[in-house]
Amino acid sequence: MSAIRVVIADDERMVRTALRVILDAEPDLEVIGEASTGAEAVSVVRELRPDVVLMDVRMPEIDGIRATEQILGTLAEPPRIVVVTTFENDSYVYDALRAGAAGFLLKRAAAEELVQAVRLVARSDSLLFPSALRSLAAEYGSRQPAAPPPWAARLTEREADVLRLMATGLTNAEIAGRMGVGPATTKTHVAAVLAKTGARDRTQAVIAAYESGFVSPRGRGDGHEEFLRNLRKGTNGERLPGSRSSLRGMNKTIRNAAVFSLLLVLALLVRATWVQAYEATALADNDKNRRKIIAQYAQPLGDIVVAGSAVTGSKRTTGGDLAYKRTYTDGALYAAVTGYSSQAYGATQLEGIYSHVLDGTDSRLKNPIDALTGKQQEPGDVLTTIDPAVQKAGYQALGDTKGAAVAIDPKTGKILGMVSTPSYDPSKISGTTDGETWQKLLADPDKPLVNRALRQPLPPGSTFKLVVAAAALEDGRYASVDARTDSPDPYTPPGTSRALENENKSAPCENASLRTALQYSCNNVFGKLAVDLGQDKVRAMAEKFGFNDTKQDSPVRALPSVYPTGMDKPSTAYSGIGQFDVTATPLQMAMVSAAIANDGVMRSPHMVSKVVDADGSTLNSYEDGASQRIVSSSTAEQLRSAMVTVVDKGTGTNARIDGAEVGGKTGTAQHGENNSKTPYAWFTSYAKDSSTGKEVAVAVLIEDSGAARSEVSGNGLAAPIAKKMMAAALTS
Repeated sequence: MSAIRVVIADDERMVRTALRVILDAEPDLEVIGEASTGAEAVSVVRELRPDVVLMDVRMPEIDGIRATEQILGTLAEPPRIVVVTTFENDSYVYDALRAGAAGFLLKRAAAEELVQAVRLVARSDSLLFPSALRSLAAEYGSRQPAAPPPWAARLTEREADVLRLMATGLTNAEIAGRMGVGPATTKTHVAAVLAKTGARDRTQAVIAAYESGFVSPRGRGDGHEEFLRNLRKGTNGERLPGSRSSLRGMNKTIRNAAVFSLLLVLALLVRATWVQAYEATALADNDKNRRKIIAQYAQPLGDIVVAGSAVTGSKRTTGGDLAYKRTYTDGALYAAVTGYSSQAYGATQLEGIYSHVLDGTDSRLKNPIDALTGKQQEPGDVLTTIDPAVQKAGYQALGDTKGAAVAIDPKTGKILGMVSTPSYDPSKISGTTDGETWQKLLADPDKPLVNRALRQPLPPGSTFKLVVAAAALEDGRYASVDARTDSPDPYTPPGTSRALENENKSAPCENASLRTALQYSCNNVFGKLAVDLGQDKVRAMAEKFGFNDTKQDSPVRALPSVYPTGMDKPSTAYSGIGQFDVTATPLQMAMVSAAIANDGVMRSPHMVSKVVDADGSTLNSYEDGASQRIVSSSTAEQLRSAMVTVVDKGTGTNARIDGAEVGGKTGTAQHGENNSKTPYAWFTSYAKDSSTGKEVAVAVLIEDSGAARSEVSGNGLAAPIAKKMMAAALTS
C-alpha cells in the first residue's frame, strides 16, 4: 500500500521540523512538502497533490482559512485538510471548519495522536473534538433560529438520530454500534444526511447542525479526553496499522513524542536568542511568497472564452502592489460557469481549476530556456463549450426565481448552458477591498454563491419516473411502453395503510401502460413498479445514469445525486416517484434525458473544450466526453416515444417547439413536512431538429418562484424555460 502523502503548512519553522520528524518516522506516512504561508500552501498543494494537509490557521498574508477555501474550491480531487492549532476555542478553528477542513488537532497532542489523526482523515473520516466543537459552536456559530433549518424537514427520524450522533464525534462504526444497525446501513444514512444538508463531508454536516440550532451546544464535559482515548486505539476499538502493537512500536512512538516535545521546548528556550536570525529568514520567506502573489497579478490574466469571445478580462489597479485584478463581461450571466477569481477570497470553478494556466504559472507554458531563467510566461486561455444563445435564454427565462438549468448536447456531452439564479457579479468581489459585498453574499439566504445546477441536489419528483421506467424495460418486465401494467389506483404499498394517490384524480392511471403513466404522471404505477422491481434494481439503473457518483466532474465537481439504500417497501414506493430520500441536481436530470436522446448512450458532460497557451496551441482537449451505454437502443427508443407523448398531449405541453421532436417529463416534488412548503418544479427534456441534425437535452429546476403552492407545476414553471433553451440550441 502506498504511503499517505502529507504537506505541512506552518509559519514556525521549528513546528514544521517537529511535525516532519514525527511523521517521517512512520513507514506509511511521507512528508512531501512544506509551506510557511497560506499562499505558499495553496501553491505547494496544487503542485504536489498530497493526501493530507496539516494547516496552521494563523499564517502571514493568506491565513489557513483562506488557504483552505482556495484549495478545496479549485481542485477536482482536493486533499483532506486538518487544522493544527494552539487553542481549541479559537474562532479561526471554527471558521476553518466552515471553510471545509476535515477537522482539527491541537498542537499539544501527543505524537501518536498526530500520527493516528493523519491516518484517520486520509481514509475520509472526520477529526472532531466533540467538546471543543460544542464550545466553538456555542461561542461563534449557534444563533438558535426561530424556525428549523429547511433541510431538517427532509431528514427521516433515523437520519436525524444519525446526525445527532455525528455531532458528538462518533465514527460510522460507533454510530452503527449505538443504533444496532450494520455499517452499510449507517453509511447510507450518513450519505443521505450529507446530501440533504448540502454538506461536503461529515464535518460540514456537524457544523450545519450546530449553527442551525438542530443540535444544541452543551457543556464541554469529557468529550475531548474520550476522543483522544478512541484516537489512540483506533475508531473501532482496535489498534490501527502502525500504532503500538509491540514493544518496539511503543518505544518508537515514545521516542517520537520525546523528540517532538524536545523540539518544542528548545524552540521556546532559544527563541529569545535566535529571534533576530529567525525573523530575518521568515521575512525573506514571506517576501518570496509575496513576490509570487505580486507576480501573479503583475500582468493581465488569461481568459475564459465563450464562443470565441472572452467573458473575463483584467483591469489595471490604481493602488497597492497587485497590478491587475479580474473583470467580467456579463458576470452574473456566466457566474455559474466561470466562478470567481478574487485577490482576497481565492478562486472557484473554472477560475480555480485552471488558475495556473490563467495566471501564466503552469509549467507547460514555459520553454526550456524560460524554465531555467524563471521568466514568467504569457497566460493561457480556457475555451468553454457554452453556447451564449442557450445561456442567455436560460438566464433570462429564470429571471428572479430561485432555480437552475442545464443544457447538454447529447451526442458530445458538451454543456451548452449552465445557469443558477439568483446569480452574482464576480467583478464585485475580485479585489482586496470588497469585504462588504462578500459578507452580503455569504449572508444572503438565497445563497447566490451556490451553483444550484451542480451543488444543490433536491428531490426530483416525477422526473425520476424515467429512471424507473428504464429499469422496468431493461428488466424485461414489459415488452413495450404500451403494455398494460398491474397497477391498482390508488395503490397502497405493503407495510402501510397510506395510499399512494395521484395528483389528477380523473387520470386513467389504473393498470395504465408506461406511456400513459408517464403522460399523466401516475404515482400508483411507478410506486408499485419500484416495489415490484425492488430497490436494488432501481438503484442499479439510477447508478448507471450517474446517481451516487461522488466524482462527477464537468470539470467542476457536482455534489452527488442520491438513490438511497436500506429502505422498507413504503419508502421504496415513494422513491419510485422521486420522493423519500431521492435527490438530484439539474445536471443529473439533464444527463438522464441526454442518454435517452442519444440512443441509450451517455456522453460524459463537460463545459471545457480546450485549454490553450498564449499562441493558441492546445494544452488539453476535451472535444467529446467518454461514452457509456446506459440502456439498450430499443429501451431508449421506447422512452423517447413516451416522452414525446408527454409533450404532445400530456403534462408537458408547454415545451412544444414547432418543427422539432420534443420529449419531456414534468416533476413536482414535495417540500417540507407533509408537503407543507412550496413544492419544487422540474422539467427534463430533449429536442431534435431532423433538418439540421441538432440535438439538445435540458433540465430545469424551480426551487422557489414565489408562486402560490396551487400554481406550482413542472409544466407551468419549468417547461417554458426548457423550451426557450432548447429552441436557442436548435437555431443557434
